[in-house]
Amino acid sequence: MGELRSRQSGKAQSASPMLEQAVAWHVRLSDSPLDADEQAQYRQWLAADPAHAQALERVAQRLGHAVQPLKMALAAPDSGLRQTFLKPARTRRHFLGKLCVAGGVGGVALWLVDHSHAPVAGWLADYAAPTATRRHFTLPDGSQMLLDARSQVDLAFSGQWRDVHLRTGALYIQVAQDADRPLRVHTEEGLVQALGTRFAVRQEDGFSTVAVEQHSVRVQPRAGAHHVLRAGQGISFRREGVDRAAREWQSVLHWKDGILEVHNRSLGEVAAALRPYYPGILRVEPRAAAIRVSGVFSLDDPQRTLLALVHTTPIRLTQYSRWISVIEHL
Repeated sequence: MGELRSRQSGKAQSASPMLEQAVAWHVRLSDSPLDADEQAQYRQWLAADPAHAQALERVAQRLGHAVQPLKMALAAPDSGLRQTFLKPARTRRHFLGKLCVAGGVGGVALWLVDHSHAPVAGWLADYAAPTATRRHFTLPDGSQMLLDARSQVDLAFSGQWRDVHLRTGALYIQVAQDADRPLRVHTEEGLVQALGTRFAVRQEDGFSTVAVEQHSVRVQPRAGAHHVLRAGQGISFRREGVDRAAREWQSVLHWKDGILEVHNRSLGEVAAALRPYYPGILRVEPRAAAIRVSGVFSLDDPQRTLLALVHTTPIRLTQYSRWISVIEHL
């Protein structure tokens, strides 16, 4: 996973549907011989994109014992599940719903397919961290990178630039000096160019957040003016420009120590920060999501954090299984 590869952003965005299809084909191929129609579909799928064969190989290497519940579901009387597996045009939500209805799949199917929860899409990333785990990497130039749980990064190093593409999650990086090749972290909203050594970047929903621990960085939104941040500063930015009323910069860095610090933030934002560490699906109903929260919590023990919130805010936590939890307003 740590090998150096270049990847176009469009291909990265389409990785999750492709991997859903690869999981489906791997399960089908493991189940029983294909009939003539299925063989034709399989050959057509492989020929459509060379990356399909690579994705199938990676799924075969990594799926392991988790494939057995899916094979059992395919063998169930409900043949609709088999057809769902073999129709790439299905949306992720419909695909997930079919898996749950089929029975016998449970949390394994949720883990494999739900993009907000599973590391499946990360199987094609150059660097990735799984659920509930922060992972350290040494980049080819000697830079030291820490990824937050469920984070994914691609690299594109050349003779002119060292480009790091943050697909999802957060990274903290200590940049190795190379005056001839500046290091840039790309997000959906723009890029962050290192002018020093240590800083963190998080890809959020519709915006990116940066915090500088040492020296400085240059933030360049896709359609706005650039802004230079120095040590001790943090800021959020969208495609259109920089949001100068950013959150506290220290809290942007605390995830690397397993700490979630919030000041008058919504419970919905707190739940979003806990999800990469939560071994299941965590849903928050809208009224509960609007509750304001302040405090210092543990990322490494999300269950304890949720129980603390239950005792200090007007909410209840209902766990329908070990995989699904719902927070509701009292």
